[in-house]
Amino acid sequence: MWKQTFRLQFHTMIHKRSFFFMLLIVSILTAYFSLKMVWGFNGMDRASLFPAWFMWNHNQLISYTSVSPGMDYLDLLGLSSLLLIPLLGPMAYGDSYYDHLKNGTLIGILTRSTRRDYYTTGALVSFIGSAMVFLIPFLMEQLLLLILCAGAPQQNAAAYSPLSDAWGYFAGVPAFLWPFQIAHPYLYNLVVCFFIVVLGGSFSVLCYTISLYFHRNRFLVITLPGILMWIGYDYVSGITFSMGNLVPSLPQVIQLSDEFCYFLLPICSTLLLFVSFLLIRHKCRKAKDILA
Repeated sequence: MWKQTFRLQFHTMIHKRSFFFMLLIVSILTAYFSLKMVWGFNGMDRASLFPAWFMWNHNQLISYTSVSPGMDYLDLLGLSSLLLIPLLGPMAYGDSYYDHLKNGTLIGILTRSTRRDYYTTGALVSFIGSAMVFLIPFLMEQLLLLILCAGAPQQNAAAYSPLSDAWGYFAGVPAFLWPFQIAHPYLYNLVVCFFIVVLGGSFSVLCYTISLYFHRNRFLVITLPGILMWIGYDYVSGITFSMGNLVPSLPQVIQLSDEFCYFLLPICSTLLLFVSFLLIRHKCRKAKDILA
C-alpha cells in the first residue's frame, strides 16, 4: 500500500505544472550566470580561464568582478539563499496537501491508503521534488562548464608547487577538506551540492507539514517556513553578534562561505526535518477527522 501511494504521489509531482516551472526558473538562472561569467573571459588568454570545478557554485564566491562587471555570480548565490531555496523549492510539491484538499481528491486517495502512508509519502515526495529542482540545474551547470572550460589549466599557475593548487583555499573551505577538494574537486562540488539540495528539501517538507495543520491560504503554506527561518535565524545571529560571537548570516550559511557553515548547514537541515517528523507523527495519531 505504501509503494502504491508513493507512486501516486510521485506521478502527481512530475506532472505538476509548478514543478516544471520552478525547475525551468532555476535552470535558466544558473545557466545565465554561468554563461555570463565564462563570457567575461572572452578575448583573454586561455591560461587565465579557471577550470570548470572552480567556477561552479559557491567556489565562485571569489567573484572576479573585474572580469565580469555588474550583476555576477554572487547575486545568484545571494538570491538563491534568500529566495530560491526557501520559497521556490517548496512550490514543487510542498503544497500538495493543500491542492488535494481543495480539489477534493484527498478523500479518494484516503479510500485506498492509510493516513500514515499518505502523510509520509507526501513528505518524501515533497523532499524529492524540491531536491530535483536544485539538483538537476546544478548538474547541468557543471556539465556546461566542463564543455566551456575544456581548455582551462587544471592547476593554479601561482601555486608554489606544480603538484598543488591553491584555488581551493580561497572559498572558505575548512582545512580538513582541502586534500579532498584538491584531489577530487568535482566530487567535492557534488557533496556541497548535496548540502544545498537537502536544505531545499527540508524546507519543502516543513511546508508540507505545516499545510497539514494550516491549509486556508496557499501563499502562507509556501512562504511561512522561509519567513520563520529568516526571522528566527537573523534574531539568533543578531544576539550572538552583539555578544561578540560572529555567527554567519543565513545567506552566508547557505553559500558555505565560512568554515562554521559546513557544520551549521547540516544542523539546520536536520532540525527542520526533525520538527517535520514530530508534527507528522502527531498528525497521524490525531483522532480528529482528516479534513479538520
